[in-house]
Amino acid sequence: MKIPSLGILPVADAQAEPMDYIGICEASAAVALDDTHFVVASNETNTFQIYRRGTAKPVQALKFKSFLGAETSDIEAAARIGDKVYWISSFSRPGDGGNASGRSILFASRIVQTADGPTLEPIGPPFEGLRGYLKKELHRPGTDINIEGLAATPQGDLLIGFRAPLIDKMAPVLRLTNPAAVTERGEEPRFGKPHRLDLDDHGIRSIDWTGLLPPVYLVLAGPEKDKGKTDKGEKISLYAWSGDDRPPVKLPPKFPKDFTAEALVFYPEKGLAQILSDDGKKGVKESDVPKKKRRFRSIDVSY
Repeated sequence: MKIPSLGILPVADAQAEPMDYIGICEASAAVALDDTHFVVASNETNTFQIYRRGTAKPVQALKFKSFLGAETSDIEAAARIGDKVYWISSFSRPGDGGNASGRSILFASRIVQTADGPTLEPIGPPFEGLRGYLKKELHRPGTDINIEGLAATPQGDLLIGFRAPLIDKMAPVLRLTNPAAVTERGEEPRFGKPHRLDLDDHGIRSIDWTGLLPPVYLVLAGPEKDKGKTDKGEKISLYAWSGDDRPPVKLPPKFPKDFTAEALVFYPEKGLAQILSDDGKKGVKESDVPKKKRRFRSIDVSY
């Protein structure tokens, strides 16, 4: 597993400094829709935003409230396979306790090209029956589950990455081998060989395939649990992983101060990844922040 170069670098179409995007504070999941557009979800709302790279304001808002049946579903990760984008909730309980049923969905959307650029339309009903299967695969109670990673594979599978629980101090990764059948026809999920990643006692905050072959995945890793009143400034690390039994390799990039890396967006033909920061404030709901002041930062990593 080799990556020719990887660092936070000023490249032809990238910023040497983080760029601010407006409209979302808590950028929790994102994917590229084409070479110039990407879509971002916040865990505080079911209205997703489409951005053009380098333009601060979103070019389109996607209101999935009616489709998902709620104002928010705590969407924490996304992955693209062909023209489909898959989204998954955290499956965790709200911070103030309570039921996690509204935060436990997997669903699919399709990229549609229009004269104004790419957009998304939902496919099939949201799949709400995944928790029992995850418990069985992990051999852990459902209350321990916290998902923050979702990655495509060259085979068209989905890798589900867990922030919690850690198992033997390692982060589990489950391979869902029939994502289209599950999300479009409600079929029973099937799983491949599981993996456990040694991320220095940290959980997965994001994982995605770079597009390189043999496969190379980048993994953002951070603490399993939030600490104190704020987790800003917590140590987030970047790893490369081959997708097999070899251990992940820690990479050198260091993030800007208070940059809570939360989502990866890949542009394989450019050898470029965007890393997005969750810039929400603990104890402050995104809905309480004026729209013009809702911002998240993005930095570019070349590979």
